[in-house]
Amino acid sequence: LLLGLAIWALLDTLLLTLWSAHPGRRTTLNDAFFFVIDVVAVGSLLAASRHAALQPASRRAWRRLAGAALLLGVGDTVGLYLNWAQTSPSLAATRVPYGASYVLLLAGLLGFPARRSPSEALVFWLDAATVAVAGGLVISHVRPPATGPEGAAAAYFVADLVLLVAALAALVSPREGGLRRPLGVFTGGLAAMAAADVFRAFVPGLNLSAAWPD
Repeated sequence: LLLGLAIWALLDTLLLTLWSAHPGRRTTLNDAFFFVIDVVAVGSLLAASRHAALQPASRRAWRRLAGAALLLGVGDTVGLYLNWAQTSPSLAATRVPYGASYVLLLAGLLGFPARRSPSEALVFWLDAATVAVAGGLVISHVRPPATGPEGAAAAYFVADLVLLVAALAALVSPREGGLRRPLGVFTGGLAAMAAADVFRAFVPGLNLSAAWPD
């Protein structure tokens, strides 16, 4: 599976390079690439939720993450259709499922059993709020608030920071054996997503689909 995804990513990169003069083709190919990734992610997360050794809470958490991947797939599918039909993309049509996926991602990460007392849970929420506010202040200082694609990328970056705090909290204090490695891989993916959103928010021209941060 990993080899197949690596080949798919290399093929996507090659075609994006060859079609540099055809933005329409690049965008459609990029959306199709992420559609395949979304399908694999949903299947993998659902398979993880069915592992016999998991506690019920962990199974529910993996299913929530699978639901988040499904919502990302819905957003990518809508974007693929709008680009294929050469229709002006609706912000709500794609960003509503994307935004909803962040809610499920946070619910899933918080759903993993962890060794946290009530006071530690309070500290987590204070840390998450601090990170979100600090991220927003940095963004507003470096780049004025925007309502276009850059503004959306900036908002996603703040949400990414909160997700990273939740992922790290689940990673450092798992109450169930065998969760550390898959959660570590998932946290790495969130970090890569946050890095891409940083470039989209702050580097002009990289907020478009099929730009290299994708």
